[in-house]
Amino acid sequence: LAIQVTPQHGQSLRVGSEASVRTARIVREDDLSLYGFEDADGLAVFDALRGVTGVGPKSAMGVLAAMEPGQIANAIAIEDDSAFRKVSGIGPKTAKLIILSLAGKLAVNP
Repeated sequence: LAIQVTPQHGQSLRVGSEASVRTARIVREDDLSLYGFEDADGLAVFDALRGVTGVGPKSAMGVLAAMEPGQIANAIAIEDDSAFRKVSGIGPKTAKLIILSLAGKLAVNP
């Protein structure tokens, strides 16, 4: 089973080198997927984003590919939905819903 990671995370990994990856397993009726993250913050933000109506694992990974967890938490704190609208698959309604649903819920380590 392959682990899906963001492009930045994938580029940081080297063949033959040891790596520690935090994972989220998504089980669906017709699919089993594994998503990998460099740290606990990435995993926590991924889980939080997936909890928003209309945001699936692929969209959540798209957000994490576009922004670091701290940037995501900051965008939510200042209610900047434009940061989320730049991500493929996230429209204006979903971007606003992310802000509303996650306001005050993300505590990311600096």
